[in-house]
Amino acid sequence: TEDKHPSAATPSGSAMYCWGKNDHAQCGQGHQDNPVKAPERVAVVPLQYALTSIAVGESHACAATADDAVLCWGHNNYGQLGDGTTTNEYESFVLVESQNGTNPPTPAPSPLPTPRPSDTYYGTASITAGYDTTFLLNEYGGVYALGRDSNGELGHTDDSVAHTSTARRVDDRVKHVAKLVTANSAIAGGYDYERATAAITEDGQVWIWPESAFFYSVGSAYFANQRGVVEATGHFSGPVVDVAMSSMHGGGQYHHICGLLVDGRVECWGRNGEGQCGRGDTNPHDVTPEDKYSNVRGLPNASRLEGGMTHLSATLSGACAGN
Repeated sequence: TEDKHPSAATPSGSAMYCWGKNDHAQCGQGHQDNPVKAPERVAVVPLQYALTSIAVGESHACAATADDAVLCWGHNNYGQLGDGTTTNEYESFVLVESQNGTNPPTPAPSPLPTPRPSDTYYGTASITAGYDTTFLLNEYGGVYALGRDSNGELGHTDDSVAHTSTARRVDDRVKHVAKLVTANSAIAGGYDYERATAAITEDGQVWIWPESAFFYSVGSAYFANQRGVVEATGHFSGPVVDVAMSSMHGGGQYHHICGLLVDGRVECWGRNGEGQCGRGDTNPHDVTPEDKYSNVRGLPNASRLEGGMTHLSATLSGACAGN
């Protein structure tokens, strides 16, 4: 997380703890005392909620519950709390609209339907947050987005929408999603955050938005201001189960993307000034025929991938290896 973000943990699944910057009450203690210097329980979330997923943005945080409610609190300048307003919530929490604890149909339809833009959520499987965005992944693999959308951060091409406070479906092509990943981002030279997000589907496809973040990684300034969603699957040699990426607008010097393949190999490409592509050099590895499908060195049989702005680590059968 960037230096303004709070940190959070759920040791028991029912109690959430948070610490760090708290200028917008994003740590959830119901006050703006800043900073919170040690972990404190998030007081705005009642203990009777069983939490299934948590997410923190720059100045807001959210939690999904076992009964399909999504609670958010903190800064709401772009509608990232999802209650239909842009009113900050510093003393309590708000419920994301249509995610107020209503359970999905029982039994669930079989086979599960392909999500459509008009579909209701039917329950949240997980949540993730960007700098000032919030994403909901529903039980059917559909992705919905809230918050700032000045440069395509919410995964669609409608440039008339600067932000949204009611959840909006990401591009129709992004479906049957198994995991969402938001980029570790930072600011440089006065540029704004790129706010990139990736979706990994059940069959190993990778979708990234906004499109500008993807093309910064492959070294193409021509696409640097484009909105929308781009498929990155073809830049990996097989199905992908996890992604780690960094996104930095100031010249794009830290943009890189790494994918964990189903067979345990890790492949990286993009800007590589700190060696974050893990291939024994600091040269850029743009997506060209000679650079595609090159593995990170000395990293067999990985099972999990995590990334920072300029470094990455992977779990290898219970051990940890870093770059």
